[in-house]
Order: sequence, then C-alpha cells, then structure tokens
Amino acid sequence: MYYQEIEYQKYNYGGYARKSSDSEDRQIQSIPKQIGIIEGDIDNNNLNCIQIFSEQKSAFYRNNRPEFDKLVKATEKGEINAWICLDSTRLSRNPTDAGTVIRLMDEGDLHHIRTRHRVYTNSARDKKNLQDEFTDNKFDSGKKSEDVKLGLNERYKKGLPNGKATLGFINDKSKEKGDRGWLVDKENFPKLKLIFKRFLKGNDSITSIYEYAVHELKLTTPKTKRQGGNLVHRSHIYNALINPIYAGFFYSKDEDGVDTTRRELDPSLPRIITEDDYNKILGYLGRKTFSVVQKHEYAYTGFILSEDEGFIGGDPKHQVICDCKKKFAYKNKTECPQCGIKIEKMKSPKYLDYVYYYNVKRRKTKGIKARTLSESKVDEFLIDYVDQNLLLSPDLADWVRRHIDDLKDKELEENKTIAEAQENFSENLEKEKKKLRDMYRKEMINEEEYNSDLAEIELKQNKKKDERIEVVDWFKELHNIVNLGVEMKNVIENGTVKEKKELMSRFRSNLVWNEENLNVSNVSWINKYINGRKRILAKYSPFEPENNLVNKGKNTDLTVLCPTLLPG
Repeated sequence: MYYQEIEYQKYNYGGYARKSSDSEDRQIQSIPKQIGIIEGDIDNNNLNCIQIFSEQKSAFYRNNRPEFDKLVKATEKGEINAWICLDSTRLSRNPTDAGTVIRLMDEGDLHHIRTRHRVYTNSARDKKNLQDEFTDNKFDSGKKSEDVKLGLNERYKKGLPNGKATLGFINDKSKEKGDRGWLVDKENFPKLKLIFKRFLKGNDSITSIYEYAVHELKLTTPKTKRQGGNLVHRSHIYNALINPIYAGFFYSKDEDGVDTTRRELDPSLPRIITEDDYNKILGYLGRKTFSVVQKHEYAYTGFILSEDEGFIGGDPKHQVICDCKKKFAYKNKTECPQCGIKIEKMKSPKYLDYVYYYNVKRRKTKGIKARTLSESKVDEFLIDYVDQNLLLSPDLADWVRRHIDDLKDKELEENKTIAEAQENFSENLEKEKKKLRDMYRKEMINEEEYNSDLAEIELKQNKKKDERIEVVDWFKELHNIVNLGVEMKNVIENGTVKEKKELMSRFRSNLVWNEENLNVSNVSWINKYINGRKRILAKYSPFEPENNLVNKGKNTDLTVLCPTLLPG
C-alpha cells in the first residue's frame, strides 16, 4: 500500500514502448496500443510526461536499443526521474540492461517505475522483485529463443526457408502450422520458368521483363483468404530474379543464430535455373554474388591442350550494351560509365557473355602473339565430331544396349565355367601337396624327393596364376560409349559448365589446339569404337534403325554387327 503515498504529479515521467519482431513478443500489443495505454494512464492520473520513447527492437541483446539508451541518458541528466511502461518485459530481457535499471534506482536518479499492474519504488523489496522479474524475463526470452532456433533449424534441415512460400510455390496447408512444406503453384510456376528463360537471353531490362510478366503472362500473386490474386508488381519480379531459391538454395542464420550459412532447397521441389544462371542474373543486375570471392570455372579447361601439351587457360568476358550504345564490362559495376544510368533501370540492355581460351605459355612469352579460341567454336567442333564419329540414333542405341546385355550374360556364364575349372585345378594341386606331406611324414619318401616334388607342384600353381583369365567389365565401358554418343550433343548445346566438365571426363579424350585448328586425341577404346562404327556404316547401308528395324531383334544381326563394335 506504500506506493499510494507517492505524489505522482510531482515527478517527470519518461514513457517507453517496445515491441520486437522476434517470436518473444508475438503476443505483446503493438507499439501504438502500448502508447495509447500509457497516454491513458497519464491523462487519468494527471501525470507530467516529458517524452514517450518507442522502438521496434529486441531487448534480448545489449546495446541494441537506441531509444532505451536515450531514456537512460535523460534519467541520468535529471530530466526524467520516473518511468512508465506496459510491464517490466518492455524494459529488459538481458542482464546488462537489467543492471542499468537497478543502478539508476540505487543512485537515486530513478524514483519509481509505473506499469499497468503495479509500481516499483526505490525500496529493497521492490528492487528485488523487479530484479527477479528481469531474471524471469531473461529465462523466458532465452527459452523461447532456443525453441524458435530449434524449430527453424529443423525446418532448414528439411530444405525449407522460414515464412510464407515464395512466388511460384504455395504452403502445404494439409499439414500442421510450423510443419508445412511447399507445393508447386501449378499456375504461376510455369510462368516464372518463361520469365527466367527470357531474361537469361540477355535482351531484357527489369521494366521489359515486368511488362512481359504482367501483359502477356498475366502473372498474379498467390490467392489467400484476405489478399492476393492481383497482378504482380515490379518489385515481385526483381525479388524473384535475385532469389537463389529458384536455383535450389537459400541463406539463413546458422545453428547458433549468428553467422549466415547456405542451405539446400528440399530436393523434391523443382529448380527453374542453375547456380551458374543465378550468378549470371546477379551480374546482369549489377549485383555481387553472395560469395566475396568468385571462382571462375570453364567447361573445357583441363581438356584442351596445345600441341606441345601446354596448358590452355580460360578468359571470361561479361559485357552489356547500354541504351546509350556504350559497351562495358558489367561485373562489379552498377551503372553505365558513359551516361550514368543504373544497369537495372536500362530499358533495352544487351548482355554479351563469352569465354575465350588461350595458350598460357604463349601469352606470357614476349614477342609471341597468343590467339584466342571462343567457347562457342569448341561447342560447334564437338557437336560436329559427335555427329561424325559417335552418335547413334536413340532406337539403335537401345538395340545395341539390349544385345550388349545378351552378350554379357553369355560371357558371364563362360567366365563362370572358366573360373570353376580354375578353382578345381587349384584344389587338385592343394590335394597333391597334402598327399605329398603325408608321404613325407610316413617316411615313404625322403627329404630330397619331397622338396623336388613340392617345387614341381608350386611351379604348376604359379604358371596357372599367370594364365588366369581376369574378367574385365568391358560391357560397362561399351554402355558408357553408347550413352555418351546419345547424350553428348544435348549436353554441349544445353548443359551447364558442371555438366560439360562431367561429360568431358567421361569422354576421356583431350582436345588439341594448334592456334589454328582443333583435333581430338582419343584413348584407344574410343578409337576402336569409332573405327568399328565407320566399318559398319561402309559395309551395311541399312545400319540405322529406321532402315533396319525389321531384323533388329534377330541373332543374325547380332553376330554381324556387334563383334565389330566391341573393343579388342
């Protein structure tokens, strides 16, 4: 009852309202409502309020609230000597700020704190109660924070960002809140694919791609109970283009909630673009990639050599032609160096992306000119090479695979018979050695005879080991060659840098560039395949399936064609 004896009207109050965007304050009233409650208390009790400080900041960390710091400084200066707020949780959720409040009371700068439910005076009992509440606030906040982090980390492990599904996806409402995955928005997802495909051609600005999305595709925001279903804004398109989620990854806080870490999107959800495409889009828009250091990767470095087996390096060129016709490298630039217009605001930019290869040794040698080879020329060469030497039509490739498997089954059976014969021979030799030991033990033969006969048996064993047939899985190699010929053309024309590198690794042949022409240095088994293919084409004109489908399942064709195709 002692707090009723305070003459509240003679004190200068400082009001404080705070709400955090964190989950700790989900049930706390908004800042305007808090201010309304404070002002109502001031008016009803005729209090003298100097100023109401308000902010949307978390009290979980110290030195995080500038308005609270202003309230403290005004109190230390004597401008304010009493506080009014909703409750003690608004003042502190960390021990440093809690200590600051108690210190102000101990030093006499802060006479009392007025809340909705009670008044805390500068008495030992009230300060202990206030300190206990601050401690409980800290515990409650910490526990909620840990629970939130745990829930978020579990969600991140599933490959899903926090919050509402981004454009092109929808939340799966068949599951409980907090455990909802994403589903593909069947209406908007195909439209986004068209937007990305068009923008990556390098002929659109944000404005033109936005107009395409609105006027031609009629792209709308997802429909919900209260909102959505309207045509997208320009910001929706811009945010979608720079969102890595469509490339299959996103960024979030790490498990400690401090540093940012990369997360992989749920593999069951489809991707629209590759990571290479994403980085290219960031470059188009004059934005840096998330990584501070960019590592350039080229499809054919390590697979092209000079005639003297020197290293051929790669050199990327990323340029844009501005509306003012100025051409410049757009990496690490946000605007045109001639007219000053921002890249993202250009009306009709033209993006140019090239990779050139060059002889590193020649470029570093004075007096010698190193010529360059464009990646598009390498692509053209390889596509022609595949057509002329490797490619089988899909039907013929399927036919070859079936007969390869037939031959494999037959050879495996033969190998099994050979292996059994080898095993029987070895067992018989071991029996002879055992019999010889028994005879020596029973003194039926002397030591000299024993050693002589034993040496003869071991000689037979060693000779048989040298003759042992090793089973080589050339069927797998032949399958790889057939698949390589079918897949190679598509990968060269449409594949990513990573896919092209994997393809060249499977090809296992180097390209040789002599500053004029490209050639291929094949491994032996590819040469045998190529030569066999050529002989068949020369000898049997109806080799392709469209001319030879009638007999494609007969063993007669198998005996004629396959031995020529098989490696030696």
